[in-house]
Amino acid sequence: MAVFDAPKTSELGWFGGCGDIVCTGKRNYLIEDHDGGLTGTSGGGTFIPSNPEIGNALDGCTAVGGNVNGHFCADRHDLAILEYESIHWDHDLRIMWPVTLTRNAQGPDQMYSHQTNGYKEWEWDGNEPLNRRNGRFISIVNVNSTYNMSFISEPPHTMKLQLQKRVETGNPDDWMIVKLHYPRPNAIRVYTKNRTSSQNDKVENAPLPVITGADNQIRNVTDDLTECGRNIYYHHNYTTHFLITGAQDCQVIVALVSTIRLTARFEMPIEDFYTADGETKLVDRMAALLQISDASRIKIVGVASGSTVVNVDIDAVQPAANDDGTTPNQGTTADEIVNLQAENTALQGIINDGSFAADLTANGLTGLISASTEVMLVPEDEEVVDSDGDGVSDAAQVGMIVGIVIGSIAVILVAVFTFVMCRRRRAKISHEELDNLSSDDADKPKVLKDMIEEDSVNYIEEKKKF
Repeated sequence: MAVFDAPKTSELGWFGGCGDIVCTGKRNYLIEDHDGGLTGTSGGGTFIPSNPEIGNALDGCTAVGGNVNGHFCADRHDLAILEYESIHWDHDLRIMWPVTLTRNAQGPDQMYSHQTNGYKEWEWDGNEPLNRRNGRFISIVNVNSTYNMSFISEPPHTMKLQLQKRVETGNPDDWMIVKLHYPRPNAIRVYTKNRTSSQNDKVENAPLPVITGADNQIRNVTDDLTECGRNIYYHHNYTTHFLITGAQDCQVIVALVSTIRLTARFEMPIEDFYTADGETKLVDRMAALLQISDASRIKIVGVASGSTVVNVDIDAVQPAANDDGTTPNQGTTADEIVNLQAENTALQGIINDGSFAADLTANGLTGLISASTEVMLVPEDEEVVDSDGDGVSDAAQVGMIVGIVIGSIAVILVAVFTFVMCRRRRAKISHEELDNLSSDDADKPKVLKDMIEEDSVNYIEEKKKF
């Protein structure tokens, strides 16, 4: 009926190609009996390999012994395969696995966590692995569930995710929500296939959710479980929640981006801010004042009550994806980063001279108390910044300066060491010559005698130091 091979323990370790844990591909696929024709049961079900973290936690799943080496989940058709991979330029240069997926208890199912390893090493020099493993993963998941996803190191800066289709036309009723944290304050953006920005990528602010309008409706990812890429960005704890559906064309891309972060404080209740359509007005006026033609680059990422505090991001222009959806190796160009910094300078200028507050007031958004900005660059964008326009990035210039300083210190140390050793050698020779002088040394030239005596004293002093 079904036989599942166990992962090969011979592939453990550096020379095995899988690292510290076995390669997990053989634990993360499934065989689904849609109508009972395979198992002879009325409701069919799903076979999965021996994956006890999942199989033992799900109601209706039982271990099947013998040659099967797996679990059969009777009448369950809610298991699927999540495909996800780094499509950043360092996808085969940086180890970020294993990945842990955690699903909370749901109905009769228990909470479970399971780990997924990266693909096995594929590039070798004889028996020596070249450490070019791809950050590519497949994991068994339960659809219509929420998962926390965590990587052993920093998650990929650009990542693609999709649910494998279990029927040819896809499963549009299937969905899963992924919660992902980055250890950086940079903005996290969610796109759908072909880098189309999600139409509902507004945000929610914890501990109190953002009110999305005068009707005081609270926005959640789960409000619409058919919208591929629907997401919420929690700027205060660097976390995003996003929706993946089983629709045939649903492919989600998550990316870190460089931004300007504006923090503006208004002297008004939060309800008045929304009643005045503050979100729309603030974005529109910032686009007009900074002459930003693509207003989708400007996003409200947080609104807090009290004296209403609004956080706004202006994203750097993102490069178009390669044909295969991957991120171009150059990332955001130097010109685009310089343009972002110029926009920040312009924004600071209109804040400082009062024209920002005056323009908002003239357009119906009153009460601006204070505003400040900060440019937040992702690491790869820091590498391309060239502030002085000399063709060398600031990061490279810093590296060159550090190299020159270290090299200069090394040269000085070598010179000092050589000088000391030469003095010691000369003093030692002079002392030996003094010891060998005969009793009639008065016949020696006085200049030579004085020199030898002086060097002898130096030799004695040098010996005291060492």
